Amino acid sequence: MATLLSKKQVTGNHQMEILKKYGSNCVVTDYAIMLGTVASEYFKTKQGETLTGNWWLNPEVNGQMQFMASHGGIIESDINPRWNGVRPALTYSLIEPFVSKEITNIYEVIQIEYGEYPQTIIPQKDAIQISQVYQIRMLRPTGNAYTSDSASVIGGDPVELVKHIEYEYQGMKCIRMMGNENNEGKRLSDGRFIKKGEVYWIRVEPITWLVDKKEDIALSEKILLGGLPLYLKTDHSCQNTVVKKFLNHHFFREINFNQVENIRRAISHVAVASNHIQLLKSIMREIQSLSDTESTIKPTQFVKKER
Repeated sequence: MATLLSKKQVTGNHQMEILKKYGSNCVVTDYAIMLGTVASEYFKTKQGETLTGNWWLNPEVNGQMQFMASHGGIIESDINPRWNGVRPALTYSLIEPFVSKEITNIYEVIQIEYGEYPQTIIPQKDAIQISQVYQIRMLRPTGNAYTSDSASVIGGDPVELVKHIEYEYQGMKCIRMMGNENNEGKRLSDGRFIKKGEVYWIRVEPITWLVDKKEDIALSEKILLGGLPLYLKTDHSCQNTVVKKFLNHHFFREINFNQVENIRRAISHVAVASNHIQLLKSIMREIQSLSDTESTIKPTQFVKKER
């Protein structure tokens, strides 16, 4: 359901059309920065935006790690840095019945919105008000939560998963995060530098995807998450990376949490193809199992919830 692009898809004669038109550099979300992803102020996107980052590519058959760098080139690596970001790709035909706000941008690339995920830092003034409501336990949880790896970005195994609870405040969805050793000193999109021990609130927003219908791929416009190693030390299978497991067992379920009603309606709609119905029912089962505390990435010490 969710995967990474390959080297072949991002460079050379077989580069995807959306990357030729829109550019391969992309912005790192504030959420990904909070998870330890390094964002550069020196390299800009084709659209003129800064805070760009490296993003993992699907490894070659021999297990060679590689990533698209913030300067636009591909780098092969023998190390396994958690400070690289993740730019997910989905099978477009499987999510097409549920997309919203489809447009063709000035670069002649189709843009859609599908799913929701933590992305942008909430201004400090608003964050203070949210924290005050949170402190008196009047902030309403939505029932959703977003999983991340809390292990050190400079460390190796194990993966240590934590869930960030989603809250609703005056119609806005958000999560609470802390400055720590993984993100301390990094610059956020509002110009603030993260301080260890301070509280930050991240807004949950619709995800923008770039669509290549010929390749049947929807690629996230931004680097959405980070803090994950590509491999665990004990497993260098190119088909079984930590990132791909995480995308399918956590990310894809969590972005679909608020799609339940849309999926129910689509299942009952005669226009939905029969092969889609089985997938949609599977998605619903995945969403409904979000409360499970069993980890799907091994080895994992624990999955804990942050308030």
